[in-house]
Amino acid sequence: MRKCTKCEIIKKEEDFPRTRPGDNWCKKCKYEYNRQWRKKNREKINATEKIWRYKNWDKYLESQRRYYHKNIEERREYGRKAYRKRIKINGYSSSFKSRNGVKILSKMDKCEICGTRDKLQIHHKDNQGRFNVKNGLKPNNKLTNLQVLCISCHSSLHAKLRRKS
Repeated sequence: MRKCTKCEIIKKEEDFPRTRPGDNWCKKCKYEYNRQWRKKNREKINATEKIWRYKNWDKYLESQRRYYHKNIEERREYGRKAYRKRIKINGYSSSFKSRNGVKILSKMDKCEICGTRDKLQIHHKDNQGRFNVKNGLKPNNKLTNLQVLCISCHSSLHAKLRRKS
């Protein structure tokens, strides 16, 4: 049992860091002190790190490469999330006004026919999409009527529909 000189509470031995024998602050007090110090001295820390990077450029690049290869899956997932946030389908952004459209944009990130993730569009199965507004029709934006397709599958689907009619 030791007494922390910062908070003056008697704590177990494992609550103290194993650094120096004269260090009598508990882990919690030490952590809080370091956090506050870093917050106050952010500019000093940044300047010191910048100087170190400049002097040790090869070590810095090597550490960046190691991090890059070690966390490749995490970075890919981060990229997918960022892509989903800025995805545009049929000219609609992810802030598509229809609530159903927002749901379909957030759930579907690939073509339902071929599975690609490039140049996605929303297809209205009943062919009453946003272009029918000119004819006085309201688009049917129910989730059961919407389908996410890539541009090539979407155009080939409409070509087939035109041939049938």
